Amino acid sequence: MKRPKISDPQADRQARRLKALQRAAAVCTAAALAIIGIKGGMLYDRFPSSVGATWFELVAVPFAMGLVGVALVLWTLGDRGDRRCACPWTCLAGVCGIGLVAWLAVCLLHSPMMRAGLSVLSIAGVAVGAGLVCAGACRTRRSLTGLAITVAAVGSILAVIGVREYLTQWREGDAAWRIFAGFAVPNFLAGLFVMTIPVSIGLFLRARDRTASLAAAFAVALQVPALLLTQSRLGVMSLVIGLIQFALAAWIARRSEKHGDGRRGRDPHAVRRMALMAVVALVAGLVAARPVISRLRASRDQSYSARFRVMTWEGVRWMVAANPLMGTGTGSFDVRYPGYAKVGYTQHAHNAFLQLAAETGLPGLLLLVGAIVGVAGAGFKGLRRLPRSDGANHDAGMLAAILGGIGAALIHSVFDSDLYVPANAAFFGALCGLAVAWSRPASGAETRTARTAWPAPFILAAKLPSALLGLALIGGSVWALPARSWVAEASAAMAAGDIYGALEAYEHAARLDPFDVENRLALAHVLMALDQPEGARRRLVEATRVANIGKTWYRLGRHDLASGRPADAVKALERACTLDPMHLRSQLTLAQAYMSVGARADALAVYQHMVGLYRSPVGQVRAVPEVVDWEYGIAFAALAEAQLRDRQDSEAISNLRQAADILGRLWDTRHEAMVRLRVQDDAMREATARYEWVLDQLAGALRREHRDADADEVAARHRAMREEKEADAAAER
Repeated sequence: MKRPKISDPQADRQARRLKALQRAAAVCTAAALAIIGIKGGMLYDRFPSSVGATWFELVAVPFAMGLVGVALVLWTLGDRGDRRCACPWTCLAGVCGIGLVAWLAVCLLHSPMMRAGLSVLSIAGVAVGAGLVCAGACRTRRSLTGLAITVAAVGSILAVIGVREYLTQWREGDAAWRIFAGFAVPNFLAGLFVMTIPVSIGLFLRARDRTASLAAAFAVALQVPALLLTQSRLGVMSLVIGLIQFALAAWIARRSEKHGDGRRGRDPHAVRRMALMAVVALVAGLVAARPVISRLRASRDQSYSARFRVMTWEGVRWMVAANPLMGTGTGSFDVRYPGYAKVGYTQHAHNAFLQLAAETGLPGLLLLVGAIVGVAGAGFKGLRRLPRSDGANHDAGMLAAILGGIGAALIHSVFDSDLYVPANAAFFGALCGLAVAWSRPASGAETRTARTAWPAPFILAAKLPSALLGLALIGGSVWALPARSWVAEASAAMAAGDIYGALEAYEHAARLDPFDVENRLALAHVLMALDQPEGARRRLVEATRVANIGKTWYRLGRHDLASGRPADAVKALERACTLDPMHLRSQLTLAQAYMSVGARADALAVYQHMVGLYRSPVGQVRAVPEVVDWEYGIAFAALAEAQLRDRQDSEAISNLRQAADILGRLWDTRHEAMVRLRVQDDAMREATARYEWVLDQLAGALRREHRDADADEVAARHRAMREEKEADAAAER
């Protein structure tokens, strides 16, 4: 006779309370993923000055960080305190993940840019926190499915935004447009799609009713064309490899799952579902295949991109070799890499693993690899040991899809620094947590594995780092949100022409976030607009103390030169060129400062150095080949001007032709979107004026050398350029 179950009301209330806390943690995590996925596409969560960021875009990542922190605290409070030993692979992933955040905090202490380091630390904290909550708080298949649906939904929303963006550009005649959908570059958007597409496919295979199947199929049909419209060749390759891993994981699960009678578990509809999904993906891909096929055929661009990445990696390896233990400091890559660079400037290493090793040394890289190995071990162990129940096939398929998404993201991170983008890092962490959670048996399922118990003090010690991480994320969010809000208000005031309102808002932002050097640079700009040069200089000096980097010293030197302090300008600009030897504007301004103090030979030496850079891989291999480094043209023109002054017409003609070629390419591409984004208006005006001077002087020098035909050709080019300039001015009016 079965003994009746005796219920304990107090224990039942406690259990319901704990379930409510864990459910709230899962909801907070889902909300954070939705916010950061749609609005967290900027590298290092740093918006370029040329991009007018809205209030929500500025506060999205700090707000999502706070939500993940709340979720971690709720999960820690609501954890049942299961004292059975967890899978060793899961323990490895958790320890290495939290250890990575701790090591990033240690390496932050010697970072030259504290604000950038804090941003990278918060990105890593959000990723690890999301993974911990997904792995620990989601105890039921329903909650896990809800988080997977969130991942797929964010991918679909971004796909809709991207397709609309492409259609807008296509109507304007730009059929080769690469979609951004709010991300810094299309490649980062592709890095997110390679994670969301496999999850969407897994939801389709798991769906048990027609509505869910149609929704998942529609998500895939949206995301596949959007991935192709990013025109990311490596994104497409990563997705293909991820889907192969998906198929391999599904095959492992299929061979491992057996019913009690020894027969292999089979889903009679699995093959039909997979065939239907293949058709949906193929048809959707064909719709948007034309732009990416055109780019794939551009073999020159492919070889150029590959050469740039390989040479960038060589420079990063030198960084790692020079700083093997603690790196150059968390978040310091873009300000320390120029000292090791072999090619043109790049803001990231195009390899997340190398960049992490450069910033945090080999220990940081080993901790990341350890966390990934732990997740992979737990996932593939789960595929082989899922319980023998009716839902096992669906669970194995979903787990295989998540592992495929993780694999695709890892492949893409070898070629781009995806893990430094808030959205990509958070989704990668969430997928790792979902893989660990889905590898466990469903609630109530029986397992054969007998597990020993941990002592209670060990359980408390294991919870403590998660709780501390959650509190740190909440504290960081509370600290960053007000400062970001004031920055948004200052930007709005500047757009409205309220210069005093902008000044007040930037003052508040600088007080609330003393590590953000951009607020002080913005204050200096506003004070100069108010004709307060001394106040602006004080802010610039403060900026050099907050961040001892080339950018701050360049701004100080440029200000001193414009304010009639050329000797001080020379000192500041020499410091800027030492810290950032690849910053061309610093070198041009330093040459001008040398001219101002009468050091003509030093100025010509700077121009000669720039010409040498142009003829080296630094000048010939650039991150964005579509955008011309026009500063080299200014250097050639300056050398030609000195030669013309010395009546060396034949030598000047060669430099004038080089200057005309460089500045002419900038002029011809002035209307392209990438050029408009990266070349500011004042720089374009300077380059345009110098281009006109170059054409005029080149025509005159050719006539003095009795090369009238060449001179007539240059003069005709000059007339055409002036006509185009007048047409542009008329169009603006």
